[in-house]
Amino acid sequence: MATVVTHGQHEYRRQGGEIHRRPVEREHLKPVDAAWLVLNGTQRQYEVPDIVLQNLNSGLEQNLHFD
Repeated sequence: MATVVTHGQHEYRRQGGEIHRRPVEREHLKPVDAAWLVLNGTQRQYEVPDIVLQNLNSGLEQNLHFD
């Protein structure tokens, strides 16, 4: 299972060389809005915070939460 890092209102993971993001609170969202989104880094609203990248690159095998 991929490591999941929680930061703010989103969860991030690295899988297959790609970074994915989804909302933490998904209970009342449509499936398309709650699904993992593949980030390509070319649009500002989809940039990954540095602390998330550091932890995804560290290879830790646990779920992390940062406020």
